Parts: sequence; C-alpha cells; structure tokens
Amino acid sequence: MKGGKRELTFAILFGCPANIERHILGRLSRVKQYSSYPLVLPAIFAELERDRMKTVVKATVKAIEDEILKLGVVGSSEPREVEMRESRKNAWLNANNLRNSLRIWKEQLRKMAEQVAELSSVHQGKMIEGVFWQDKCENQLGNNAALKSSMERTGAMIRDQLQLLIEDHEDRIQDCTVGIEGMTIATQWPRF
Repeated sequence: MKGGKRELTFAILFGCPANIERHILGRLSRVKQYSSYPLVLPAIFAELERDRMKTVVKATVKAIEDEILKLGVVGSSEPREVEMRESRKNAWLNANNLRNSLRIWKEQLRKMAEQVAELSSVHQGKMIEGVFWQDKCENQLGNNAALKSSMERTGAMIRDQLQLLIEDHEDRIQDCTVGIEGMTIATQWPRF
C-alpha cells in the first residue's frame, strides 16, 4: 500500500470451474509486482484457452483420423454407408469450424499484443491520439521511474508470452489443416 492507495483489479469469470479459479488466483498471487498491469488477467485467460484448445484440437484430429480409417471398410450395407458418410462429413465440418475459430482467436491474440505496444507508449509518455485514459494513466504513474520500469518489463513479458501463444495457435491450425487435407485425400482414394 503506497500513500494510502491500493492497486486493485477485479474480474468476473463466468462458467469457470473451481480448479481454474484456484489456478488463476494462484498465478496472480505469484506475480504480485506485475498484477496491476492491465493485460495480466487477459494473458492468463489466453493461456488457459490455449490449454483447453490443445485438448479440443487433439480430439477433433483424432475423430478425423478415425473416419479416415473407416474409409477402408468394404461391404457396408446402404444404411450403414449413409451413416458413415454423415459421420465423415461431421468430422470434416467440425475440424474446419475449429480451424476457423483458432484463426479468429489468433487474430485476437495479435490485437492483444498490439495493445501491449500501445500501453508501452503510454508508459513512456508518448501521446496516442484518441486514447482517453492516457491522462489518468499519466496521473497514476506520475514520475515514478521504478513503476514505469516495472510496467515496461511486465509489458515485454506479456508481449513475449502472447507471441508464444500466437505461434502455438499456428501449430494447432496446422494440425487441423493436416487432418482436413488428409480426409480430403482419403475420400478421393476410392474414386481412383
């Protein structure tokens, strides 16, 4: 507590299980000097979403691989064949939708990284046209060089972490693409 003021951050997590809540609170308790940085919580949420998406991508790619393996089954009855085609189509559509969602999420991560750069400019005292909270930020940081330096370090750490998350999402997008292309090729084999 400095000068009678406390730096507080509030967040509401909807649909968050207790174990994730404990994880977030544990992370915040370990980053005390960085916890007042505006993008700490969104960066933690982004990491949690990355971990969740790894599981989703793995399950989706496995479903496509299973459908590809079923293509080799010969002699299915007509109703069973219709069911198998529907199952393959659903697996393919799910993978495409997941890949598109990952692309959108990757773009959001890129925008977060841009916001880190904007915050860095504000902390360095540079004016950003149209940013209404700049005066408030300047008033809070004042001439406190240590706080500005801490904010700069925190911003750099978050920017680096966001870049890693973006690269990880590229890998997940590629995993989906490989599965989708594999399904496309496998469905063409019987026609040759």
